[in-house]
Amino acid sequence: MLKAIKRGINTVEALSAALKLPRGKIEAILGLLLSQGYIREENVKPGCFACPLKRFCIVSRLGSKTRIYTVVKMPEWCRERN
Repeated sequence: MLKAIKRGINTVEALSAALKLPRGKIEAILGLLLSQGYIREENVKPGCFACPLKRFCIVSRLGSKTRIYTVVKMPEWCRERN
């Protein structure tokens, strides 16, 4: 999930679709990651009316306010290996 969030899949709905998990499980995992300090929750109020990408963007379809998640730190076991 951390890798998906880092790639920009950062809403509950998008994570649920991408990872093929129910919304409840996604929210539980996000809660755990939030409590451990791996991610941060941000409330976003998009200015979609002026955005040229609004037809394609998931944020514009979610309503006037949505929560997105960003990775704060990656645990050692989750980092890319060369």
